Amino acid sequence: TSKKEILKRIHGRFVRDEGLRYESFDPDRNTKAFDIVPHNWKWYSAVDIGSGGKGRSAGAVVFLAVSPDFTKGRVVRTWRGDTEETTATDILKKFRELRGNTPLTQAGYDYASREFGLIAARSGEGFIRADKTKNSGEATLNTLFKTGALTIDAGTYHNQKLVTELMSVPGGAEKNRRYQDDLTDALRYAAALVPWDFAKIAPGEANIMEDDRDEIPQVEWTEKEY
Repeated sequence: TSKKEILKRIHGRFVRDEGLRYESFDPDRNTKAFDIVPHNWKWYSAVDIGSGGKGRSAGAVVFLAVSPDFTKGRVVRTWRGDTEETTATDILKKFRELRGNTPLTQAGYDYASREFGLIAARSGEGFIRADKTKNSGEATLNTLFKTGALTIDAGTYHNQKLVTELMSVPGGAEKNRRYQDDLTDALRYAAALVPWDFAKIAPGEANIMEDDRDEIPQVEWTEKEY
């Protein structure tokens, strides 16, 4: 009855049908064939440092392209180092490799790794501390997926890992290492950097999205409202 069932029953993928952290994600709606990113779209990126190595939290990098009106986004490039022993320097190297010559609007990092922040700053990289607020970050992604405003470019190995995470990570506060959430965390950090125009994306939910945020995306205010 759904792509999730096909992946689970036919292809043997370890996915869940309910109780998911990102339950609004639908692979039919939220994955698209790769296409050239328009030149005027803005690029955002985020890095989850992880603890590096097999059996531990993996490092992850996500690159997100966003339309100029901040109503559409695409996950274009991702990486997750499942079996690699990685240091903060290794993660920065992988970030630069994926970025290439792409001009970034902003990049964030998991500030739990002070070492990465120092290494990146000394290398001339302008990272900022990621917004790690789980409730608002997860609500943001669920709204973007539900409205179809955020899609993942299909066809790459690591992007498929992200799709599998989104269809596997259970909801709730309990940490369960049976399920990896390294890429979804990096995506959550990247999405939090974007000033999404929720007044256009999800008019009925715009106020809900702002409950845990310090600033409100710009809309057409009257002088009195301003």
